[in-house]
Order: sequence, then C-alpha cells, then structure tokens
Amino acid sequence: MKKIHCLNAISTYGTALLTEEYELTNQMEGADGVLVRSASMHEMALPDGLLAIARAGAGVNNIPLEACAAEGIVVFNTPGANANGVKELVIAGLMLASRDIEGGIRWCKENQEDENISKSAEKPKVHLPDVKSEARSLVSLVLAPSVQRLPMPALPLEWMCTDTTPSSQLTLPGDFQEM
Repeated sequence: MKKIHCLNAISTYGTALLTEEYELTNQMEGADGVLVRSASMHEMALPDGLLAIARAGAGVNNIPLEACAAEGIVVFNTPGANANGVKELVIAGLMLASRDIEGGIRWCKENQEDENISKSAEKPKVHLPDVKSEARSLVSLVLAPSVQRLPMPALPLEWMCTDTTPSSQLTLPGDFQEM
C-alpha cells in the first residue's frame, strides 16, 4: 500500500478517487507521494523513499525541482484541472459586466418592503424610447467619422486586393494622392 501525504487541504472529491492501493497519511516521513497545492516545499527536507510529488494545479514553482531531480523524485502537475471553474467565473464576469446585476440586487434589497415591487419594476419600461435614442446617439457617436478625431480623410468602404494587384496599378482616391 502506497502512503500519500497532503501538504494542503486537498478536496475529498479528489482524494476519494484514490483506490485501495493508496492510504492518506498525516506524516510526510515515510510517505511514497506528496500532494501539494500552494505550500512552498523549497525549505522542506524531502524524506527518503519519496517517489513522487503531485502539484494540484498548474505550475511547479513551489517545488524544488533540482533537489527532486537529484533524488529521482518524479514531479508532475495537473494543469486544466480547474478549467470548468475558470470558465464559469469568466461567464459570470461577462454577465456581471454586461448588465447592472449588482445594481439590480441592491435595488431589490432596498425595496424589499414595497408590496408593489413588481409594479415598480415594470414602470421603467415607459422610458425605453429614451434608452433607444441614447443607444442610437452612442452608435452614431462611435461610427460617424469626425474631423476632430480622424484628421485624415474618410476611407472609401471598398476592398482593394493587394496580393494579386501590382502596387503600380493601384489607384488611390484623390484625397490620398496628394499625401
């Protein structure tokens, strides 16, 4: 039976996957393998008989690689093990950034005593035309060329295929021929 020592609190979801061949131990001395998440092992004395160190996560910067190589200890990591958690946080961040979710939660807490909260939530729909006109003006502000922001003449919106057309045959609009 192989003895495994956990330097950090490793989730029981992971340690439960160990078969009967493995036993978790509280002592690093005599352990065949070590599971480490974030603890630094650079100052630790590595016990005799240690066969492997597994980093629960990406990277091995907290493990003394030279000392392990000299002792013949195999070191490996588990990059991507938390990829689903990272994806969930990215999606949550996108949702939080695209809508005022925090403001909505705050408004609900501030108005939780209101018996007509559902009617109060519906009232802002009257102002939708204002929102649309604000959106239109924002779009035109971003898309409309401005002499102040774009000092060069507006480019014609047509494709010029330069990979097959020799540069001597290209004709530029009149505004660019003067440059």
